Amino acid sequence: MFAFTLALSAIFSSVTVLATSLSSRQDPSMMCHPDFSGRSFSISNSAREWRYPSAEAGQPVTAPIGHFNATDWTATPTSGEWATYTLRTTVDDNLAATLKDKTLSLQIDASTDDQAWGIVCDFCEADIGGIVGQAQAAYGCNITATPDMLCAQIGATTEDAMFVAACRGIDAQNFDFWVV
Repeated sequence: MFAFTLALSAIFSSVTVLATSLSSRQDPSMMCHPDFSGRSFSISNSAREWRYPSAEAGQPVTAPIGHFNATDWTATPTSGEWATYTLRTTVDDNLAATLKDKTLSLQIDASTDDQAWGIVCDFCEADIGGIVGQAQAAYGCNITATPDMLCAQIGATTEDAMFVAACRGIDAQNFDFWVV
């Protein structure tokens, strides 16, 4: 009887934690926008990390298995009514993640709406610039394309180009930022 009660209590606690997490995720007042303070970073999703085959215009942004020690991206705030960023490669800061035909690719930075990305997270480190060594700077983040407010999403395979889709709160649309 004790084992049954303990198991039931654990299940009830898990459901309560999940419900609390989901409800807090939907409360915009509890969310944050990372201040990258000029740091370069990696963007990961569980075991997969945003990458590009080569730093050339037209290359797709993919999500192969991550190493989480590369800092492939920088973020520059854009002007606008809410927190948006241009995500540039660290190899060539003239190349930016661009929404083109509902997929993400590298294009020459033109600071256009299709290169502005909204980033909203469950947690943001208060002083990203002060982090020493490898650390998670923000987690539980949605990255949205500003022209249509769709969420960036990893493809089904590690070679597929990333794309945008309706924001559904699924793991494939949930990202973390790491600084090294």
